[in-house]
Amino acid sequence: MPPTTSPTTSPSMSPSTPKCILPSTPQSTPAKDSVTINFDDSTGNLVSILNGYMCLDWHNFVLYDVPEDASVGFIKSVTSPNYVAYKNYDEAASFSAQGTTVFSLLSMQATSAYADNNVLTINGYDGSGMVAEKNVTIHTTGSLFVDFDTFFTNLTKVEFLTSAGTLFVTFAMDDLEISFLS
Repeated sequence: MPPTTSPTTSPSMSPSTPKCILPSTPQSTPAKDSVTINFDDSTGNLVSILNGYMCLDWHNFVLYDVPEDASVGFIKSVTSPNYVAYKNYDEAASFSAQGTTVFSLLSMQATSAYADNNVLTINGYDGSGMVAEKNVTIHTTGSLFVDFDTFFTNLTKVEFLTSAGTLFVTFAMDDLEISFLS
């Protein structure tokens, strides 16, 4: 179980580290020039994901190098060894585009860290408001592949909320696939 204290920052996740993978020209199909963020190019453990990582601004997500003796939900969340990102407990977590960039959210792997029947709500925003919402039920017993529809395109922000009715209402994600459109 990760500690409930505030995570630290890691020099290896510094915004000055060149991690941006942007297409050289805008594409008409969102899946073209997509990038999978698996967090495995990172070092450090239990550190906040800093703004600038993969050209995104991150809020309330923590990087976790999942050990073999972690809670079962975290162990099952690892789809590409060994790092995952998790929502840091009570408040919503989000990532957003930097500057005038827009992106499409294509897919991700999601697992409930501690409680089964955890409802994960994913909201997509463009510059004027919420344009997409998806609710999925996640469990500790395995990672769920979440595929996003065409409404999750031309986004500037994605927000994640959980509600399992327990103190430890969090989820872990791996293999987040997005496509930068501009």
